[in-house]
Amino acid sequence: MMRPRTGIAVAASVFLTPLAWNNRPFWRHVLSVPGGVGLESLAELGRHGLLPLLAAGLWALAAVGAGSRVLRLIGSGGEGFGDECLGEDGPLRLPVAFALGAGASGLAVFALGLAGLLRPAPLLGLSLLFCAWAVPGLARLRSRRVPGDSSWTLPPAGWALTGILALAAWHTLILALAPATEWDVLLYHLAIPKLYLRLGRIQEIPWLLYSHWPHLMETLYALPLALGDDGAAALMHGTISGVLAVSVYRAGRAELGGLAMGRQVPEGAGRSPLAGGGCVGLTAAALVAAQPAFLRVAGAAHGDGAFALFHFLGSWALWRWASASGPADGGSRRRGRRMLAIAGLLAGLAASTKLAAASLLAASAFVVWLAENRRGTRSPWKAAAFYALCGLGVVLPWYAKTLVGTGNPFWPVFSKALGGRWGAESFESLYLRSSQWPWPLEAGRLLRWGPQYLLAPLAGLWLLAAMRGARTPSFLKFLLMPLIVYLPLIARYEDAWRYLLPFYPALALVSAWAAEALARPRAVGDPLARRPAPGGWGWPRSCAAGLVGIGLLPALLATQNNELFAVAGARSRLEPGRDSREVYLERTLDHYRAFRKLARVLPSSARVLFVREARGYYFEGDYQWGDPLNQGLIPYARLSGPDALDLRLRELGVTHVLVNEVLARDPAAARSYDPRVMELIRGFLERRTRLVFQDGPIAVYAL
Repeated sequence: MMRPRTGIAVAASVFLTPLAWNNRPFWRHVLSVPGGVGLESLAELGRHGLLPLLAAGLWALAAVGAGSRVLRLIGSGGEGFGDECLGEDGPLRLPVAFALGAGASGLAVFALGLAGLLRPAPLLGLSLLFCAWAVPGLARLRSRRVPGDSSWTLPPAGWALTGILALAAWHTLILALAPATEWDVLLYHLAIPKLYLRLGRIQEIPWLLYSHWPHLMETLYALPLALGDDGAAALMHGTISGVLAVSVYRAGRAELGGLAMGRQVPEGAGRSPLAGGGCVGLTAAALVAAQPAFLRVAGAAHGDGAFALFHFLGSWALWRWASASGPADGGSRRRGRRMLAIAGLLAGLAASTKLAAASLLAASAFVVWLAENRRGTRSPWKAAAFYALCGLGVVLPWYAKTLVGTGNPFWPVFSKALGGRWGAESFESLYLRSSQWPWPLEAGRLLRWGPQYLLAPLAGLWLLAAMRGARTPSFLKFLLMPLIVYLPLIARYEDAWRYLLPFYPALALVSAWAAEALARPRAVGDPLARRPAPGGWGWPRSCAAGLVGIGLLPALLATQNNELFAVAGARSRLEPGRDSREVYLERTLDHYRAFRKLARVLPSSARVLFVREARGYYFEGDYQWGDPLNQGLIPYARLSGPDALDLRLRELGVTHVLVNEVLARDPAAARSYDPRVMELIRGFLERRTRLVFQDGPIAVYAL
């Protein structure tokens, strides 16, 4: 073990060295440019940093308090849940409380939007009521630690892993405080709640594909956007992602902390130099937080972190239910149903964030049936049905909304069987094909989300551990079971590695467990461990450390250089009088400057059709997509020529057409417009419109 003072120095060096090296241009600017960071910068940092942090922090506290009250309501009657992990001091209690509270806040905004009250005053009232309801839950909280946790007695590797986690947290914080620039965030994650706020209610947006699917997080983001603060939205997702990492750590400590080689470690067995005392949780949490997909989405107003958190906690709760043993009396059955209800509610929240998560709800219900059948229960389908009903009770309102609005609860998917409005059948197959892997495969696209940093260590560590006779713990097998159903559904899509984020915790826990099995030295009473080479670590430990190091590499290489200029309010050397956030946005986004100018040029009654552009978040006005792969309002295949296109656009109320020529050179964007469609649009622009605005690649034509 290492003394705390020395350990903190190790963690600080792991944290500060990449922070200084990877952001050298920013630090050089701060030190060399007079007035580059001054009092004005501090005021800007307070306005765009402190206020979003306060808002996100208040929301997180309210979520914990509200979730605690939900848990007390479900576990009422003096019997609780009959499980130490979900007990008052259990490692599962606080993360589940936060997840349930976060989900409840999103569902409350959803209900408010359906009632047509999505305006600042009702949202403020809802926030105050939610906080007031959460206060009693916060008042009952006590300081909790995972049994046996000893954070201040870590070996050097444990302190190094703590530095990695701090580095990932820093990266998430800076990206969250910087202006939003991530593609999907501008496309729909923040664009949907902004459109809802403009409408004053939640309703179907015919041309915006993603508004027809469950979108719990996007609805929740209406709260900070109503206050004009998208930084708080990103911080809310960053908080959720942080809770995911904490949950992975707690799961590793609670479920795998005493295991080596897949069996219970005898008393007196040697400690692992990798993470200390069988603490696979710290290694797994660091592996999750270091992955490129996590680093990219955690600090943005995304939905993937919430999907991963809800699914992982729901799977962990389901495992606690499935692994429970004891006499099947009336009290134990009631406690089991309560645990099953918690797992079902979390699965329903996961299905409320992503359309594909419905498959995980179905797969987990089948797992419940298998577990009950294995126990010899007379009617195993009852438990499976109860679990499914708890999940469906949360997610069905989303599908009901889409069914009423479009005629198809999964619009536009399954349109040939279920039908649907707005030309769903005309573009469904095109949309699905456009989302799949292009052929021939390109290495850059195949590795875009960095799966090699998780899968390569996983394969190597598990194989080496298996060669040494290790047996994969039942907990890990259970977590991976739904992947049998989920993986074939997502494998053909280009963003499959991002869609796999809900299983990153399970995969990281497998890697951490295998590394622990390889790194544990031989000790008296521990016949499972091998003797390392005299005077050294030996090849098992060296391989374990090297493979884990590969998995942690992305966090060490991550840079926040450009974002730091915007967050710190650093003045540009070339444009010292301009706002640093505006400079950052103009240099990062090819369309931002033109959108700002268009807000002053276009009439308030204008309705703009976006061609080769879809990132509408920063556009201040009425718009709709013209992409033939994501909407069917404009039936390009049935239009005979430019005159027919002109007539259809006028029927839709379109007054202007915006074209981004930069995206014409992007292969992914170019796939959205086939040659015939582009020929039709060019003919229409030449014959039926006139150019009224040009700024860089952005051109606007008036009908």
